[in-house]
Amino acid sequence: MITIQNKKDCCGCWACENACPKQCISMIEDEEGFLYPHVDVEHCIDCHLCEKVCPVANVKPEKKKEQHGFLLQIKDESIRKESTSGGSFTAIASWVINQGGIVYGAAVDYSDFKVKHSAATSLDELGKFRNSKYVQSEIGDTFKEIKKHLQEGKWVAMSGTPCQIEGLVHYLRKPYDKLLLIDVVCYGIPSPGIFADYLTYMHSKIVNSYLPEISGRAEYIKSAMDYSVQAGGKRIRPMIMLETYRLCGGTDEKCVYPFMAALEMIHTYSLVHDDLPAMDNDDYRRGKLTTHKKYGEDFGILAGDGLLNLAYETMFNAIKNISSDYADIENAKKMALY
Repeated sequence: MITIQNKKDCCGCWACENACPKQCISMIEDEEGFLYPHVDVEHCIDCHLCEKVCPVANVKPEKKKEQHGFLLQIKDESIRKESTSGGSFTAIASWVINQGGIVYGAAVDYSDFKVKHSAATSLDELGKFRNSKYVQSEIGDTFKEIKKHLQEGKWVAMSGTPCQIEGLVHYLRKPYDKLLLIDVVCYGIPSPGIFADYLTYMHSKIVNSYLPEISGRAEYIKSAMDYSVQAGGKRIRPMIMLETYRLCGGTDEKCVYPFMAALEMIHTYSLVHDDLPAMDNDDYRRGKLTTHKKYGEDFGILAGDGLLNLAYETMFNAIKNISSDYADIENAKKMALY
């Protein structure tokens, strides 16, 4: 039975959870949001399979073999612009799907804003895997599903962090000719708990508070604007603005909130219009239908225009109502309002 006395002895790969024949291992969040295995001792049959598949407990010296390095990027410019590594994963994944195979990767589940591994069986689904996620994904039953597909003779590609890939290798316990493993360069995983708190903070207290109420004569346009902003993303730009304000000695953070919201509106506007048929003509962004695909091209244009104008309105109102603490020239310079 696997027991974690020191968290350094567990990488959270989910191999033990997938391997347990009695399903008595659960991945439980710690105080920082990281997932670690917990065993239901009453149902454990002491088969020790969980210990045998653990990549940390079964480290083997790496066998030296000839290696080759390649530089590559996908030819499709629209996919390359959406990707953070030249679109190479999409190119490999597309080949696997064209062979009738299945691709697994990390994607944001927008129902709870958690990063989870999921499958893709069509080219249209690959968009959800693009862009960086920055937090540890939940593997779920991915290893079990991959093993089933491989036993059926299907091609499978799996993308993940090195520890997740190593966990899958130990779980399978033998090589498969039709398995492609794609691990990303990883220097450690930030806390999922902090990420969850950050998203809640950004949406409920800042960005969402400046969006118009979905009602009235322009209700459909407002709904399209809201849909566009809620489409997900790293939301890193507003946080950089907030940190810059702090570095400049600012103490009244609330005065920055409208500018953070406006920045996110402008960024979203650019994405909505970039997706339009006259531009990139994209059907999906971050795994969801683009605004013009869900609301129509006309309302896609209006939603983008609405967000851009609302951003200026939000900033101008904030400047007009800015705190007297920033009325003097020196502080105005720091706030970039002089």
